[in-house]
Amino acid sequence: NNSVIIGSQISNTITQYNIPEAAITALETAYSNANSGATASLPFYLKHMVKSNVVTESYVGFVVTSDMASANSGMTAGTYYLKGGDQGAVYNDNKTTLTTAFGSNNCTDSSSSFDCDVPGLHANADSDGNVEANDGADSHCGVYGGGFSICGVHVDGGGGGK
Repeated sequence: NNSVIIGSQISNTITQYNIPEAAITALETAYSNANSGATASLPFYLKHMVKSNVVTESYVGFVVTSDMASANSGMTAGTYYLKGGDQGAVYNDNKTTLTTAFGSNNCTDSSSSFDCDVPGLHANADSDGNVEANDGADSHCGVYGGGFSICGVHVDGGGGGK
């Protein structure tokens, strides 16, 4: 139930991680704790640029593993970032990032949203600056309007996230 907003100070209740793997592990642990020990692969997280304890930029990071790339034609393994909360200032850059990660055959482009999808990972960028990565089943991380960012995990039988 914690969120981070661009321009705000980092709260004491926000845990900061130095490497993506630690943030992903924490999200997967939260999923397991919320779902009676069940496991899930959640290859996404939030990344914030912080100066003097104030958030200056926010990103959704996601990881395309070599196994995921091998199983889905056009994908390229690596760690990728989508910048959000900027009213769409880098929408075209986000589209390029998604195309590089997913390949054009795994993406759809509408006038205001660019969505990419393979089993276990969906990511999108909207022209209004919203960006998100999710597992296709309610676990997600996103940066939304006004620079609001949050991650949530699916709770079986709970009808939503935690």
